[in-house]
Amino acid sequence: MYNVKTLAALVVVAVAASSVSLAEAYSEFSAYTNIRQDVAYQMVDNAIAAFEMDMNTAFADIQNPDNALYNDVELYVFVLDSDGTIVAHGASPDLVGTDTHDLTDGRGANVGDLFDAHLSAEGAWIEYYWPNPATETDEPERKLAWTRVYQGYVFSVGIYPEYTDATQVYLDDASSQQRRLAQAMVEQALQAIIADKYGAFAAIQDRNNPLYHDGELYVFVNDIDGEIVAHGITPDILGQNANNLVDRHGTNIGELYNKHGSPYGAWVQYYWGNPATETDETERKLTWFVQSAGYTIGVGIYPDSPGAPRSPIISEYDRERQEVAWNMVMDAVDALGMDMHRTMQAIQDPEDTLYHDEEIYLTVLDQDGVIMAHGVSPDLVGVDAHDITDMQGTNLGELFDANRSPYGKWVEYYWPNPITDTDEPEFKMLLLVPAGNYLVAAGIYPHMLEP
Repeated sequence: MYNVKTLAALVVVAVAASSVSLAEAYSEFSAYTNIRQDVAYQMVDNAIAAFEMDMNTAFADIQNPDNALYNDVELYVFVLDSDGTIVAHGASPDLVGTDTHDLTDGRGANVGDLFDAHLSAEGAWIEYYWPNPATETDEPERKLAWTRVYQGYVFSVGIYPEYTDATQVYLDDASSQQRRLAQAMVEQALQAIIADKYGAFAAIQDRNNPLYHDGELYVFVNDIDGEIVAHGITPDILGQNANNLVDRHGTNIGELYNKHGSPYGAWVQYYWGNPATETDETERKLTWFVQSAGYTIGVGIYPDSPGAPRSPIISEYDRERQEVAWNMVMDAVDALGMDMHRTMQAIQDPEDTLYHDEEIYLTVLDQDGVIMAHGVSPDLVGVDAHDITDMQGTNLGELFDANRSPYGKWVEYYWPNPITDTDEPEFKMLLLVPAGNYLVAAGIYPHMLEP
């Protein structure tokens, strides 16, 4: 999967070239493209870390098409020096030595000038058109390149927003929360395997361990040869080889992993039994997996299952508010670990801007569901959430109990919005994150008009 064909074209077509804000482009991106953005960030960081250790080795590795850290399907690293000359290029090593100021498009846009105008140590997205190494043509495609300056060199990795995932996996019909949980579980399993692989394998096969099991989500692990060494739901297939497993459509599971394997992770699709159902019928399964530390580690979701969650349609403004809520909760989790009493007081202080932002505020519950702190209704302190129902009859305590996860989960119900002039309940999305024996929550009200 790591072979990338050499680009023949030496001319960049720079159309509407600009420094692009990720938020500006978010709404047009597919779930696949959003994932590739994260890979671009990581790939640039890895290249810089390698450069710090040994510049020449890093540049050689960047130009090795079999090095998965710097070449992943359509993504690759390229590096410029302070003058704009290409010193390493993961897809076109024949470009090394070329001054980007000598590259222009048919409209006269200068590529070197384009990068010069937007370089930043913090990083910037730069838009231009460039051939995609994963396609069969040399036709330039729109490219967004994540670019950082470090010690006089420019490190960059670009994504192609219009590119169709080579695995042909359609992710947009799957719950964004399920996708996030799958990725978080894989990362947790990877770190556990690195620390203590046998302890990790045992924990993965413990069905009561919430780090590796969530509803129909579970972790499985294959070794470098494809042998199944841990399986969260079917331990009797331990020792079998994934290269001998074929789904009902004839897809060889092991070959699928080998073809699309990446240390940054990839989604693949095949058909497999759903542990949440009562039948042996197989369903479409979308599996997020990472190949690292000598293992293939994966978690799959079943988007077509009748009980599969669906992501609500929300605006870009709602996504921004979700990020505010997430950061607020994580700040509170950290603060509770340092000084619980003072943090509880701050959460209930309406003047404390760390824990209050327009409609977003915090709630803290104990392990029994009793409210210990509430950012806008302190009279609810001491009330058991199991005694509260929303306008549609949803019991909040039961809702929270069913969605406790070490990775945090969003739940939906109806609740009054504190910044409106009415007590009428509105649709609310609430983030729940555990903090020791407590549950910390903050929510948004989707479709609320942006101020």
